[in-house]
Parts: sequence; C-alpha cells; structure tokens
Amino acid sequence: MNNNAKIIFPSTHVIFEGLKKTKYNILENEKPITFLAYSSSKVINEKQLQSSGKNYVILRLGSVYGYSGDSTRINIMPNLFSKIASQNGKIKLFSGGKQIKSLTPIIDVARCFKFMEEENFNKEVYNLTKDTVTVKEVAELCKKFNNKLNLESTNDEIPNLGYTLSNKKILKTGFKFLYKLEENIKEMIYQWSK
Repeated sequence: MNNNAKIIFPSTHVIFEGLKKTKYNILENEKPITFLAYSSSKVINEKQLQSSGKNYVILRLGSVYGYSGDSTRINIMPNLFSKIASQNGKIKLFSGGKQIKSLTPIIDVARCFKFMEEENFNKEVYNLTKDTVTVKEVAELCKKFNNKLNLESTNDEIPNLGYTLSNKKILKTGFKFLYKLEENIKEMIYQWSK
C-alpha cells in the first residue's frame, strides 16, 4: 500500500451502547462506552488506526438503511419495518416506539466514502448520520406507504431510549446528504412487494 494512501475506516455508532442515559448529539470527541465484543473491537481498531501514523478518515456510521439487492441487511430497523410492511404484516412498537435512532442512507454512505477519498481530510473522525427519528416515526412512514400494515403499541420495556450522533462536523466539510428516509422506505416496500 502507498504510504500516502488514505484509509477510510467505517466504524459504528454502537461504540456508545454502554450509555446509561439518553444522550443527544454526541460529538466525535465523546469517549466511547462499550460492553460487547463487536463495539469494543471497533474502538480498538480506531485507536490502532489513530496511532499508526497513516492518513485516515474514520466514519462513525449511524444505522445504515436502504435497499441493496440480495445483500440488504434485514436486521436494521427501517429495513425490517419496510419488509414487514411489504408483506402486510404487524409491527410491535415496544414502549410505544419512543426509542430514538440515528440513521444513515446506504447510498449516502457510499457517496461519503468517495467524497472523503477525493478531498483533503486526514486524521479525522466524523459521525456520518443523517436522520434522527423515533422507532414510531419509522413505523408510521411504513404505514403511509401501505395502510394494510398493522401497528401495535405495547407497554413492553426497552433497555434504553437510545442516543443520537451529531452530524455538524461532517456537514462542515461540504458533504451533503441527498437521500431521504421516506424515499428509501417507499423503495424497499415496493421492491419487496413484487
């Protein structure tokens, strides 16, 4: 590898999974709080890259949603809800769906990788997240595109109300998000309804 080559490293928002209380607009300099092996390994990877002396950009991704053919990840909430909606199913909204999520469209993730490679940003960490929504808001968008979808609100407890990442730093670079959650949900429901 060329020593001057830039490494674009996709990290993850789950490096804050250990937060005990809801926190909004987490900045890039916030100390990660993890407990699972996956998220802990991401923190180790970030530190290794930062101490490597190489040019890098670390992108901490929100939950990446959107249709991507056979490789679409169904365990991501907007994707799962869209799949359920496409089959006229039922979505249970635990604790009324009040948990908050930071989400990022998959096409914008790919665009940002290209943007960071082409621009002169080095040795930086950015939160790459576009949407801050509740679980209920995502379910209601699905219902908008298929009124046969059944939404059931429950009183079941959730582990926490979630947290959100700030995207102010990434927006200051000039990067612009082009794809909307609503458009992605509509596309996924359409694709899976066929």
